[in-house]
Amino acid sequence: MIRKSKYVLRLVAAVLTVALVLSGCNGAKKSENTSSNKTYVMDPVLNELGTFPICKETIPLKIMMTQNANIADIYTNKYTKKIEKDGNVRLEFELVPGVDMTTKLNLMMNSGVDTLPDVIIADLTQSQVASYDASGMIIPLNDYYEHSSYYLKQGLEKVKEKDILKYITSADGNIYTVPSYNESIQNEFVNVLWIYKPWLDKLGLKVPETLEEYATALQMFKDNDMNGNGDKTDEIPLIDYTNKFAISNIMNAFIRHEVNNNRLSISNGKLSFAFLTDQWREGLRYLSQLCKNELFSPVSFTMDTNQLKAILANEENKVGSFSWTSTSILPATSKRRSEFVPIVLKGKDGNTTTWYERTMPIPRYFITKKCEHPEVAFRIADYMCSEEMTIWSRWGEKGVDWVVPQEGTKSMYEFLGYKAAIEPILQWGTVQNAHWYNMAPSFRTYEVAAGMVSTDASQQAKADAIKILHQYIPEEIIGQIVFTKDELEEFTEIMFTVNNFVDEKIAQFVTGRENVDEGWNAYIAELKNMNVDRALEIAQQAFDRMKQ
Repeated sequence: MIRKSKYVLRLVAAVLTVALVLSGCNGAKKSENTSSNKTYVMDPVLNELGTFPICKETIPLKIMMTQNANIADIYTNKYTKKIEKDGNVRLEFELVPGVDMTTKLNLMMNSGVDTLPDVIIADLTQSQVASYDASGMIIPLNDYYEHSSYYLKQGLEKVKEKDILKYITSADGNIYTVPSYNESIQNEFVNVLWIYKPWLDKLGLKVPETLEEYATALQMFKDNDMNGNGDKTDEIPLIDYTNKFAISNIMNAFIRHEVNNNRLSISNGKLSFAFLTDQWREGLRYLSQLCKNELFSPVSFTMDTNQLKAILANEENKVGSFSWTSTSILPATSKRRSEFVPIVLKGKDGNTTTWYERTMPIPRYFITKKCEHPEVAFRIADYMCSEEMTIWSRWGEKGVDWVVPQEGTKSMYEFLGYKAAIEPILQWGTVQNAHWYNMAPSFRTYEVAAGMVSTDASQQAKADAIKILHQYIPEEIIGQIVFTKDELEEFTEIMFTVNNFVDEKIAQFVTGRENVDEGWNAYIAELKNMNVDRALEIAQQAFDRMKQ
């Protein structure tokens, strides 16, 4: 979640993580790897499903995973030890810095089977999954899902109406991953617009409810010495950064779209690109006017996360409004974590600034061709997806790192009917040796995270935001789209260029370097030249195929 060198990388990631579930083959043609072509025989080293230990004898498993600086020692970590004990496995690790993971994987996959670990735990792009499948370096897990899953089956049964498997099943019918599926209300409302309540109170203003009221509040922030330091020019009414969180919130008030899904919109099953519409142009006009009136800082287009954090951390507050998942971007000791309040701004046609994305399974755990006991590796992943280990992977050991709340304690989401279930003791974000920071495959439904007791002002602020936001969940959601390999290649190539161009034009139009109305027709024409209509056609046919 940038400097110019990182700008293109972010765009690549945005395109490649369009939430596709792919295969190494095209259409419905079966891969040579398809395990269901064989007669299933359980690995004799395994005990029966649902019994412990999982293995009759100690089996070594080498895992390559992303290094996390907040895990003190992966070998002595309590979660590691729990998996080893109950699984009767000996885990060996190859820890790779996150920035090096893609390079490391590509080198390894091109070097042959001997260089592979048994298991890869990483959030691979779907392009990588397709490539590694095509090379035969990762194996399909269909038979294991059918015959050797215990905890996964329990989890899938709980959410059977959501048909989770279709999102991790490639177009050739194979499943290559054990996912991380963690329903979380607070994460589904991705980013929220926040406004500084003390400034509103000082001006006698109510919390804005419309785009017009918001612009008025920002103007008054600018025109008055809100922080009282004698400098009437140092207030920043609205600030953003290169990920365009605030822009994305505001543009949703003009046209509802899925920001991280190539800005696709949906209406009655038909997809469209939001950035081609008149509503998008209207949103750009609004933002451009904010920028022209010095209410929206143009440095937002060049500022990275650390720079934004530094500005927000200034004890002499200068910022009136920003967008973030919660107020946790502010220093942990800052009282402003509870003084910034959420706003939902209404636009036309019933749209609001709500940014919502439904929980989807994240491809997380892959078994390689080198693994001598692939069913053992699958059973370990299956156990990681139990409710006990899913909770442990995030909160640590029950009774030590978290406790069951006392009778009468309320959860953050009591107002939605979720009872208190987890009261954290171990602080998230600190160096610890109790859990894996949610890096393992896992499976949890809403009541787990929604049953958490608030231990931080930013958590409570997000819960307060969702009291407002939950009523604006859209009726139609696109979510992940399952593409074939050929569809992926063509769609990705087009959308890389398109998304790059759209981001550049947002900056130009909003900052006034180019007039949005004068440049609109040329903008649309250029997108057409980039084959944006073909990309939409591909997305629609893949989406329609998923509904069959």
